[in-house]
Amino acid sequence: MKYKRIVLKDRPFTLHVFHGFRPSEIALKLNSVNKSGRKFKASEFKMHRHSDAETHYLAPDMPSHYAIILGKVDIETIAHEVFHVVMEHHRYIGVTLDVSSEESFAYLFGYLIKEIHDCF
Repeated sequence: MKYKRIVLKDRPFTLHVFHGFRPSEIALKLNSVNKSGRKFKASEFKMHRHSDAETHYLAPDMPSHYAIILGKVDIETIAHEVFHVVMEHHRYIGVTLDVSSEESFAYLFGYLIKEIHDCF
């Protein structure tokens, strides 16, 4: 079992990455940091049968928080899930992908892949 929390200080962003956790353990961990009052249920984090990984957007209960649940840990799976997080985060902060915002997307994408890959 591995867990990594990635927080960016320059923007509203927290990513929770889980590998080898049961859904009940994921819910327990997220409930320990959730300040909204609503409790996550284990059923919210049950991975679909044919999934190697899944991304969860934890809003509205935890705005700017995301969770990646890794069943398979390889660079392709990590990159796939990180792409979803990067796109959702930029929608959250109101930034669309174009020439002027490309560096922001690329920076976050590369940084998250490295952080996750180095940990797992």
